[in-house]
Amino acid sequence: MEIYISDYDGERQQRVTVGKTLNVFPRWSPNGRSIAYTSYRRGSPNIFVSNIYEATMEEVTKGTDENWLAAWSPDGSKFCFASPREGQGYTNLYVVNRDGSGLTEADRSTRASTPRRRGRRQGAQIAFVSGPDRQPADLRDRRRRRRPGAADQTAEGYAPTSRRGRPLPYNEIAYTARTGPGNDIKVIDMATEQ
Repeated sequence: MEIYISDYDGERQQRVTVGKTLNVFPRWSPNGRSIAYTSYRRGSPNIFVSNIYEATMEEVTKGTDENWLAAWSPDGSKFCFASPREGQGYTNLYVVNRDGSGLTEADRSTRASTPRRRGRRQGAQIAFVSGPDRQPADLRDRRRRRRPGAADQTAEGYAPTSRRGRPLPYNEIAYTARTGPGNDIKVIDMATEQ
């Protein structure tokens, strides 16, 4: 599966990846010049970046660790991504510089985590989806880990596979949630948790 870009109406399609392997979860960079994605071109899934206008590719994560779902920092200098690299049966969040250096753990959880970038205070916060294996997930906010016993931001049947934050002063996140037989679009105010 390859990644393509096109105009909004599907015209002028251009192929981005040519690895003849699985390339998934593309994410545009904040400046719109690059696309980060998960690729299986070396066997294990790793994070790659294709620079559209320079026609170059960068390999951000390397090796046999599984690394997925890169989320750009607002300035494009870092990524948050999910990986089970600790080998403890669950996925954690990590932050790395764009060149692959400076790996740090962003979250330690006993539940699967999926990063979703939040552009608050130049990337000071990361919203992510978290839930036990094969169970519905909840929207969480990385800052909540600092408070022992803090509740999830949402406790709904299903939370975001996609979300969009609004810049300050709004401090809101829109997300999808399954609260009945179907999915709804909801907005949560991060200050009031309403």
